[in-house]
Amino acid sequence: MARELEAAGSDIIGIKDMAGVLKPYAAYDLIRALKENVKAPIHLHTPDNSGNGVATLLMHSPDGIAIVAAALEYMAGI
Repeated sequence: MARELEAAGSDIIGIKDMAGVLKPYAAYDLIRALKENVKAPIHLHTPDNSGNGVATLLMHSPDGIAIVAAALEYMAGI
């Protein structure tokens, strides 16, 4: 799907984990596969409702992921 979006002219590929259920290692596999198959920058958004958000975002900081967006609630993970 990402290749099709890029071929259609998308400037960026966005991953929106609105429920906060994307686990760090699953995100790693997904983003790695995307980066191997598309040239468009990857944007990852995840809230920290489940306590996975911060770990998921931190896992991708050395990857060179283009953009991260987080909705970090001050009581999340407690």
